[in-house]
Amino acid sequence: MNTFGTSTAGFERPTATGLIVAAGVVVSLLIASALLQPRTAVGEDLKSLLADEQALMRTAAQRAGDPQLSVRMAELRASIAYRKFAQGDIDGAVAYLENSLALDPKRADRLSMLGDLYQLLGVPAARLLAQNAYERALALDPERWKTRIKLAAAYLASERFFSAVDEFERALQAGREAPGGEYIVPLAVAYTVTDQAPRGVAFCDKMLQAGGDARFRVAKAVLTHHQGDRPGAVRLLREVETASPGTQLALYAARLRQGYEGEEGGR
Repeated sequence: MNTFGTSTAGFERPTATGLIVAAGVVVSLLIASALLQPRTAVGEDLKSLLADEQALMRTAAQRAGDPQLSVRMAELRASIAYRKFAQGDIDGAVAYLENSLALDPKRADRLSMLGDLYQLLGVPAARLLAQNAYERALALDPERWKTRIKLAAAYLASERFFSAVDEFERALQAGREAPGGEYIVPLAVAYTVTDQAPRGVAFCDKMLQAGGDARFRVAKAVLTHHQGDRPGAVRLLREVETASPGTQLALYAARLRQGYEGEEGGR
């Protein structure tokens, strides 16, 4: 991880293994960002929430079929799920959030959180469940670009590289609130692994024309180099160094450029 906010895993020597490592970093960063955000009921005592659940269950037994009670119970159990996560009980958080969604299934925010929790379980079966949760969240709310980025990274980790490229592109060009270039490292490597470097170059050009940051220029350099144009890649990296001297991105561009210039035979 470098200090300009993105992993460089797999960037210098694009491989499927490096790509999966980069994907894991992306997922971890986004999950941490999502789950550590302040939420309603985070500061409440878990015992109090559980007591509220028991009281609501008694009320529900007397008013069976009341849809408002189902929505309230779903909300309460989602709050308990987050509190359990905050206390390190991932399994408990998953169970409560699954129950919440069984009562109120059309909640994209909770589906995305469920995907995050599945990812944290760290087992292959749970990763597939995470993908499903992200897909369901996006079916309800296609504008959730962070969820789409996590889905793309999850696809990378499952070696669904072509699907990952599609989802990364959709997220990165989603509009004004879409993420900048911090997620292009795994995308750039995905283009090379899927032998789609020309598509990647075209996408980077499109994003640069739309005001995308200099990381897209670095990605274009990597893709240009992958296509065999070492001088073109070196030129692009020099442009980054010149435009933002002394920054971490410029230092990283310099490191890549020096590696390219030092390649055997100067090709």
